[in-house]
Amino acid sequence: MLAFVLLIAEVLLLDYSKVSFWLLFIPTLLVVAYQLWWILPYTKLYSQEVAQTYDLDDINSIKIMTANVLMTNKNIEKLVLLIKENKPDVLVTLEN
Repeated sequence: MLAFVLLIAEVLLLDYSKVSFWLLFIPTLLVVAYQLWWILPYTKLYSQEVAQTYDLDDINSIKIMTANVLMTNKNIEKLVLLIKENKPDVLVTLEN
């Protein structure tokens, strides 16, 4: 975002006829292009690679549950209750 603002400022404020403009403008343009190359696939401007489904198929799907737990937390009953309610196929626990 900052590179894009810098690019706009360079176009509006600097003199195109000078070599110093091009020495600043071209690298900034390349930085903006590189950042867009990384960011655009995660925006709504790109089509989704995986289609959204609304038909739940319990036979051909898996449930994954993640839980952020602390080693010092002694209240495990809530987590056990959540696990029993959701019945995940895969349980991933992390300590943050």
